[in-house]
Amino acid sequence: KYKGMGYQGGDIVFDTRDIHYSLNPGFRYERGNFIYDANLLHDCFHDIDRMYGLTEIWNVIRFEFMTRNFFPAYRRAEVLENYRRGFVFEPNYSAAIWYFPWWGHQWVQHAHEYLWAAETGVNLSFYRHDRFSAEFRGDARVYLDKQRDIDYITGLYLYAIKYGSHGTVAIFGGWLLDRQSIKPRGNKLIAGVRFYH
Repeated sequence: KYKGMGYQGGDIVFDTRDIHYSLNPGFRYERGNFIYDANLLHDCFHDIDRMYGLTEIWNVIRFEFMTRNFFPAYRRAEVLENYRRGFVFEPNYSAAIWYFPWWGHQWVQHAHEYLWAAETGVNLSFYRHDRFSAEFRGDARVYLDKQRDIDYITGLYLYAIKYGSHGTVAIFGGWLLDRQSIKPRGNKLIAGVRFYH
């Protein structure tokens, strides 16, 4: 019987199944408080330590719009320049359209049937104390496939963030509902630590 990491029973502390890589070249235009972005998102979801050897591939032409401080580096710069204390209302948001071109070769799209996706995100800072910020974050992405079926992934999280001169550390927890066809994670509570430069 195969005994690879991905075939462990019970709780898996580290599962290589979730490892994939992304390439994301593109162009960005900034004007005032807004960022406009056009890019190519190449994702390969490699099945590491799996026997069936299926790798899902997508290449997406993506158009994105966001408020400037939705981008973590700009939000950090704003916090460091403007210390505040107490409850605040500082919303930032993003929206994107994804197009999956089917150009006939399996290295363009492989092992999925998505055609379009729409994505949105919201970040709301509601409490600040100098370099500390408490923030709600929510995001949602909806996919449309060739059969006109709909998949989606959405999440709502609470972040405790310390913005520093050389980077940012965030502790977060929240709820994830993942119903996409490529490695769906289901309905679960998640928590973790993130580092940003």
